Amino acid sequence: MGALRWALVALMAVAALGAWISFAADLQPRHAAAAELYRCPMHPAVVQGGPGACPICGMDLVLAAAPGAGTAAPATAPPAQAAAPAGASWCPMHPEVTSDDPEARCEKCGGMKLVRRDVPAAASPRLGVPGLAPVDISAERTQLMGMRTAPVRRTRLAPELRAVGFVTVADSAVSVVSARTNGWIEEVRVAGTGERVRKGEVLATLSGPDVQTA
Repeated sequence: MGALRWALVALMAVAALGAWISFAADLQPRHAAAAELYRCPMHPAVVQGGPGACPICGMDLVLAAAPGAGTAAPATAPPAQAAAPAGASWCPMHPEVTSDDPEARCEKCGGMKLVRRDVPAAASPRLGVPGLAPVDISAERTQLMGMRTAPVRRTRLAPELRAVGFVTVADSAVSVVSARTNGWIEEVRVAGTGERVRKGEVLATLSGPDVQTA
């Protein structure tokens, strides 16, 4: 009986060890699969565990980093972006979409206008201005803000400037007349608001119990 008892204990230990090894081997692929999260570039709150499209804007979801792994960053730059010539137009959301036409639009984004590729800082040295610091804004931020730029040039201003204006009466020329008794207006002698009147001119006739009693 003692030998049989120890044999059963050994058999249970082997079975438990096998189950643990199988569970650990199955847990690793699940953990790797769960770490792959896809996020919308325009709506970071939209996150799902597989590829697809954003339900808000319809943009393709991009692979994000696993939780706790830091900011997601591609391991290698897209080959189309690296091979694109400097100064070509490209799509900030899909760097592989490039064109030499500045008016071209991205077909994957639903018609987003391509932006001009930034020239590397080493190729375009800029002179510093005393008291000012240069500010660099990426093409993605420029596209999201809707900011537009234009080259500075010296031109002659137009001889006249047309704008919309409103003509009103000066506040210093307006007086408010109020009746200090209860009653109602029977007749208005002034045609409309803003009409010029003289001192002593009748503006309206007032009637009421207090007035008649007085």
